[in-house]
Amino acid sequence: MGAHTLYDEGIDHALDLLQETCRLNALVVSAFGGGWHHGKGWPVQHRADHGRPIPDPPKHSPFSWVKTHEAHYRGLRHRLPSAPDSDYGDCDILDDCAEPAAKRGIALYPRFFQLRAQHGSSADDWDEVDAEGRATGSKCVRNPDWNAFTHAFAEDFVVHHPYIAGAMYLQERHGPLDEVFGKQASPDHIGHCFCEHCCRAARDRGLDPEKAKTAYRALTELAIAANEDAERPSDGWFISFLRLFAQYPELFAWQDFWWDGLHGHRQGIYRAFKRIRPDLQIGWHLHHPMSFQLFYRAGMDFSRVRHYSDWVKPNVYPAASGGRSRSSWNNGIFNTLFKDVRPEIGIELMFDLLGYDSKQMPSVADYLSEGNVPGWGAHYVGRETARAVAGFPGVDVYPGLGFDLPAGGDTPDSVRACTKAVFEAGAPGLLLSREYEEMEVDHLRAVGGALGELGL
Repeated sequence: MGAHTLYDEGIDHALDLLQETCRLNALVVSAFGGGWHHGKGWPVQHRADHGRPIPDPPKHSPFSWVKTHEAHYRGLRHRLPSAPDSDYGDCDILDDCAEPAAKRGIALYPRFFQLRAQHGSSADDWDEVDAEGRATGSKCVRNPDWNAFTHAFAEDFVVHHPYIAGAMYLQERHGPLDEVFGKQASPDHIGHCFCEHCCRAARDRGLDPEKAKTAYRALTELAIAANEDAERPSDGWFISFLRLFAQYPELFAWQDFWWDGLHGHRQGIYRAFKRIRPDLQIGWHLHHPMSFQLFYRAGMDFSRVRHYSDWVKPNVYPAASGGRSRSSWNNGIFNTLFKDVRPEIGIELMFDLLGYDSKQMPSVADYLSEGNVPGWGAHYVGRETARAVAGFPGVDVYPGLGFDLPAGGDTPDSVRACTKAVFEAGAPGLLLSREYEEMEVDHLRAVGGALGELGL
């Protein structure tokens, strides 16, 4: 839930509605990020009717929904942005939720979007750098300054909110090959990250940053040519890409190097929380592209994630998956690496590679049509849940079951079927996603009904 939603609707009203409809027993609420202008927060016409009028347009825009304490940031150059003049700028959402949640038996978990900060007007010196030396807008996972700030925030947060049960970190990041084959390649972003910290760490591992830059320039050039329907190479697109991978082993090596940095960054955050309170249950939002992007799925290796996780939330968005997968494939892998493959074969190939039964997925005709692609449904939810349960031994898997996203297509029956699929695949629970403010009351009731039918 977004903090703004709780304040707009009233904390007691929202918690009572959720317990009455879907048997809420844990609340994951935005503590940093989210809210109008700073993440989620939709105009009124995109919000579900939960029985309370809400402002439109909303004015509440604090970056942080919790209070911070200067003592934890001494010696650091950056601070959390503040917005004291916004509607709820002087509030602490977790302090405000603590008593209402406790009296209802609801466990409280803060949700952190990837931390931003201010240093003067920006913290651009934290940015990743591409092969041409340009800042990408994403924070470098090896930047010691950013990591120190993130760890200080974790310490600040845990010390001053002793009643929380755990936390969830939300960080939607993509490796350099994901940028080429997961969406349309661009000359404005050629590989990453080549900042001084990453180049130093790469050389320590025996990797040559200059060779990696050359490799990603060549790969991006070929991908752009394929995207722009340039003349087909005499050996075809697939062989041309394959030849580049053979010529430049740095392509895969730098992809693995980047993901290794991300996993190390997250492990540092995990340890920062645990140093203060070892009993905290720390979980991770696992980004939706792992359902349909091959290179992203390879990087999001469960065997690495489980070493810094007490629980995970793999996103399963049944209705949105059809449209999202078609957009990703058409703009990425089908227009580059698999450009030689007939579309009807490529779609079936992707289902096979990802482990989905094509007979239970949208048809090739659906993907080739001009209309919306139907959602992937309960079969997909069950398969992805089972994959996560098998991949995370000793870690609790709570799939983020997404419904009422703008893609539409959800019904009480589909929500009920997907809820059952989560538990039948072996998960101990689920997180209702993407955002409470989008969720129709009938669909929340469908979740509660499915739990009752399962005897839970």
